[in-house]
Amino acid sequence: MPLQSVQHTLTTLFDSPEFYPQWMDFENNNLHFLHMSRESYRDSVFLDVRTQHLGDPIQKVNLDDVLSVSARTGATSPRVHYILNSAFCCSTLLARYFELFPDCFVLKEPMMLTQLATSEPGSVSRWEDVFQVCVKLLSRTYLESERPVIKVHEACNILGIRLLQDPQSTITFLSTPVRRFVLSVLKDNSRGEWVRHRVNKMSRRHEFAEVFQDLDVAGLSDAQAACCMWLANHLQSQRLCSSDGCERVLVLNGDDVADRPLQALTTIAKAGGFALSEKQLDAIVTHPSVSRYSKNMSMPFNAASRKQELEQLEERWGEEAQLAIHWMKVRLGHLVDCEF
Repeated sequence: MPLQSVQHTLTTLFDSPEFYPQWMDFENNNLHFLHMSRESYRDSVFLDVRTQHLGDPIQKVNLDDVLSVSARTGATSPRVHYILNSAFCCSTLLARYFELFPDCFVLKEPMMLTQLATSEPGSVSRWEDVFQVCVKLLSRTYLESERPVIKVHEACNILGIRLLQDPQSTITFLSTPVRRFVLSVLKDNSRGEWVRHRVNKMSRRHEFAEVFQDLDVAGLSDAQAACCMWLANHLQSQRLCSSDGCERVLVLNGDDVADRPLQALTTIAKAGGFALSEKQLDAIVTHPSVSRYSKNMSMPFNAASRKQELEQLEERWGEEAQLAIHWMKVRLGHLVDCEF
């Protein structure tokens, strides 16, 4: 990349989200940036390999230079609202609602944060420095009046307590009841494969030792793996609710976002400190963009379609889900403080 381009990037790096930090190349000590616009952020389903950037070449910037510029700016991060989630719980729908909130700038599953969350403990030198600059870069907005909202990948839930160390940050943690989650996994083979991959990763983390102790992870069925993943994330939400800063955490059933959006958004706005009138909330929940499935805009998304899908899932997978939930209750029920 031409030197002039690097200098321009560094000079304006913390002024706006124009350059999005997609990836950290730890081996070469470089940060990879993509050129973005407000529209490309919104059009990106997620900010991973599906990022809809402006097509310019990736800009690679030395991490030491980024850290140096960050230290010189001395700016503090604005009040970030994070959407943590257990997956398949309408968190993307909530992010799309936030895109309709006035004065909000939304990022959906930024990959660099996921990269830091999934790094093996102790495998990344200067992890804390990289984490701090990552959050600082992800919390930039186009206007000073805007508030950043970051919907994270499920793997980032383990960062929740660390994110709360910023006294300005707030969190909405979305999940669904275990049966709903298991059925959502069983509906698609690719979801089962993904959950088994996640459970394999989770089983190596000390944060989830009580869930996976003396468990043959490779021998789990998809439904059992889904139960383990649900329980691990449930424990994460419990820890957030008993941590310092717990008054800035709202745990909510994701089904409410889909089925009772006005109630859910009113609760979230109040808990997160978002000032919206009833008229604004009414306009948001009736906006045509939220009536389509977030990952396939050709499919309708409403209470009727969700009810029909759940009935079909119950008919096909209900017995398998129930067997796995019973298995979890017998084995690990002491870890759960709620009804199955």
